[in-house]
Amino acid sequence: MRVDTVNGPVSALRSEGSLTISAANGPVSVVDASGDVKLDVENGPISVKLAPGAWRGAGLDASTQNGPLSLRVPEAYDSGVEVRMSKRSPLSCSAGPCDGARRETLAGTRTVSLGSGATAVRLSTVNGPVAIKTRS
Repeated sequence: MRVDTVNGPVSALRSEGSLTISAANGPVSVVDASGDVKLDVENGPISVKLAPGAWRGAGLDASTQNGPLSLRVPEAYDSGVEVRMSKRSPLSCSAGPCDGARRETLAGTRTVSLGSGATAVRLSTVNGPVAIKTRS
């Protein structure tokens, strides 16, 4: 499935299979998805809540140029997660998922890696704050 929007929010709840969302302006929210998910936002936030266990499927690749990232990760998540941001981006990484997170800064880019197993979830922002929290 492909969804394109210029102005307005897009939400996907328990999506399975192939999903591509492209937004010029407006928030994008994904909850409990699986499969091959691609999110591309020009100006607006991305919010992701990962389902318990591990990612099922090809993976999640989410990026925003000018907007915040919000990621909720279940305790003991069994897939690798990588979050990239500018070294200028404010980062709030709290609670369970961040206890064992690996952090790296290279050439103006910060990367936070968490979870276990192969990296299946990738999020990035060029110009926006990042919040990583435990999913309740």
